Amino acid sequence: MNILIYGSGALGLLMGYFLEKENSVDYIGKNPSQKTYNIKIGSTVNTHTFNIKDKIDKKYDCIILATKSFDVDYAIENILKATQNTPILTVQNGIYTEEVLLSKLDKTLIFPIASLIGATINDNVLDNFMNNGQKIGYFLNKQKAMYFAQNFNKCGLNTMVVDNIMSEKWWKFIFYCSCATINALTGLKSFEKSELEFSSKLSREIVDVFDKPHGIDLDQIADQVIDFASKFKPDVWKASVGEDLRKGKKTEIEYLNGYVVKVAKQIGKNAPYNESLYNIVKILEKTKLFSKLV
Repeated sequence: MNILIYGSGALGLLMGYFLEKENSVDYIGKNPSQKTYNIKIGSTVNTHTFNIKDKIDKKYDCIILATKSFDVDYAIENILKATQNTPILTVQNGIYTEEVLLSKLDKTLIFPIASLIGATINDNVLDNFMNNGQKIGYFLNKQKAMYFAQNFNKCGLNTMVVDNIMSEKWWKFIFYCSCATINALTGLKSFEKSELEFSSKLSREIVDVFDKPHGIDLDQIADQVIDFASKFKPDVWKASVGEDLRKGKKTEIEYLNGYVVKVAKQIGKNAPYNESLYNIVKILEKTKLFSKLV
């Protein structure tokens, strides 16, 4: 396949690195450049160079939208100006991207991915610190989703097709708003009773605010998230919000806990636990305190 990775951050580049084994892969970034990284996967390190463009100049079999959530609107606008009828695969942490695409694109062309693949860039090292696979779904075109998954698996990206992908995306959204944001602010890699109780309060607020979006039982998903968190004990865990804070960068908190707060206010509800985490992260973005501690 001819694949375009739109977004040249850690996850997008890592996916492209794997996909180049069986495909022709191009990359879009904010500035055209040639970047060479040492790709660290477990104990193996390989050097790889990525040629990054700044505009779409040909047709592709699919586009993997790998930008941060705050760049999604701009990216989608550029993609739809440059190409039509091209399948778009989304890998963002939140649920915002799919909402935007559903308002602009035919459902047969949208393929959400819920990824538990962790990657970060420090200096010239692209570190694949977590690889728990990913799930790809669809709205109307299961056959195409299966085709993508087969290709990805050939390349070493462990990918499973699921029929209820938005349930998976909501699972990840709740996980990131609760457990991952706590990890980002504290560095905790495993949760005991007090952390699980706090995570549960964050999760329950999300259930109360969103109820049952598209008929999805968020109450059950919240229980699954807390159960997972009680058993999740990774050797390394670098939640993206924390990584961005340490690098003095803008985080995606507006599209995680901030999105919960925004929707809550729109419907006349309160989400004090999510609002507290959101405000703490926004203050840390402003003061850049985390970047000064590194």
